[in-house]
Amino acid sequence: MAKSFHFLYWPRDLEERVLELLELRKKAGLLLDNEQRPLIIWEPAPLSCNKKQLSSLFSALKVVDVCSPNHLELLRLFGEQPSSPFSRAQVEDLARRIFDSGVGPRRTGTVVIRAGEHGAMTLNPHDGICHWIPPYYGSSLSPAEGESQSSGVVDATGAGNAFLGAYAIGYLKTGDIKEAACYGSVAASFVLEQRGMPRRKATDGQEKWNDSDVHDRLNTYLEQVFMSTHRR
Repeated sequence: MAKSFHFLYWPRDLEERVLELLELRKKAGLLLDNEQRPLIIWEPAPLSCNKKQLSSLFSALKVVDVCSPNHLELLRLFGEQPSSPFSRAQVEDLARRIFDSGVGPRRTGTVVIRAGEHGAMTLNPHDGICHWIPPYYGSSLSPAEGESQSSGVVDATGAGNAFLGAYAIGYLKTGDIKEAACYGSVAASFVLEQRGMPRRKATDGQEKWNDSDVHDRLNTYLEQVFMSTHRR
């Protein structure tokens, strides 16, 4: 039984598809209580991110658990231009406007903004606080030993999708929004390192991607992110 779904749709199409999905699960005998409702992650279709679609987006939020546009799509939804230099405050303000409109059937969902080289922002639904995590590459945090901070970035195609897929895994495993975003950042790092798919290799039962151990990279990154947050 699938525990999470990632949708990339226009708002009105999303509402229809999610309701269809939940109805199919109900017919299959899967009750829609808090324990068995799947995690619904919505990445708004890029072309739908404009002011004309804002009211439709607010309506669609009630059927999802996570809404995750990137920072440029977020700005277009509200008809704003990117500030120079990059402004976390601008992103946080707009993300909070989405959050305050109510995410999820019980308003317990969240907003995750993917901001490329600026990292990612999560909004905690319990206390309303915005948290930023750095990108795996290009941040002040040191990647795994022996790896460059920026030379590993080759092509960003697919990084956002990888982020959200790993976010789902991380959240279902830990129940922690910030830690789930760290899973997403590490997954995206493997996608950034080449054009096309990362290279998978298994030797003596040990799986590696691009010659790196995923768990080692994740654990190192988690330690650095949470230590950095604690110091601040």
